[in-house]
Amino acid sequence: MKQINIKAIIKRSLLVFVVSVILMFSFEFLKQTLFPQITIWTSHIITIAAVSIISSFMSYFYFLSSSLKDLYEKE
Repeated sequence: MKQINIKAIIKRSLLVFVVSVILMFSFEFLKQTLFPQITIWTSHIITIAAVSIISSFMSYFYFLSSSLKDLYEKE
């Protein structure tokens, strides 16, 4: 039975958090700089759409890599 490395999980989670904060800050900054005239609701809709698309791609690649890992471990 494999042992779970909690410290490695925490480090990876913190890295994901920091990268996410930096990317979202950059996205919001660029959005407001390029389109200063948009309404707050338009801004929210654009952000929701962008985050949904990015999350979908990230989950696809995560599940793909997880499935491939399981496939190779069975061999």
